[in-house]
Amino acid sequence: MVEADPRLAGAVPLYYDHAEGGAIKPQMVVEQLRDAAPSDAIVVAGVGQHQMWASQYWQFDYPYTWVNSGGAGTMGFAVPASIGAKVGRPDRTVWAIDGDGCFQMTAQELVTATAEQIPVKIAILNNAYLAWCANGRRCSTRSATPRCTSRRTCPTT
Repeated sequence: MVEADPRLAGAVPLYYDHAEGGAIKPQMVVEQLRDAAPSDAIVVAGVGQHQMWASQYWQFDYPYTWVNSGGAGTMGFAVPASIGAKVGRPDRTVWAIDGDGCFQMTAQELVTATAEQIPVKIAILNNAYLAWCANGRRCSTRSATPRCTSRRTCPTT
């Protein structure tokens, strides 16, 4: 089991509003998927807010069960990478957690998965917005030394 760094415990607790009757929060979706999935499921995420929620709200108990692009910023990574993960580990449940913006970039890979009979599970967290790109624009315009830019985080701008 992967243990959290005890020096960080409680420093920045994870929190989201569980408002009754409101919109379903993406963090809750990740928690529900996590609780329903086998503990050794492989989770693949694209790039964006959904990647942050998946990495924070999924409990990883086994090595090599969290797959992402490692900071390369590759939008559209989750679907093809989940197909590859399932081919590599056909005995494991594989979940792709993707955002609507990333999913639209590689949705056509579902044809490959279907044609090759590769059963992957895909959760799309739809905020109808390229939120990570918007965040990049905010970062680059509000700081004298930008930490991120829209050009790097969103190739479509």
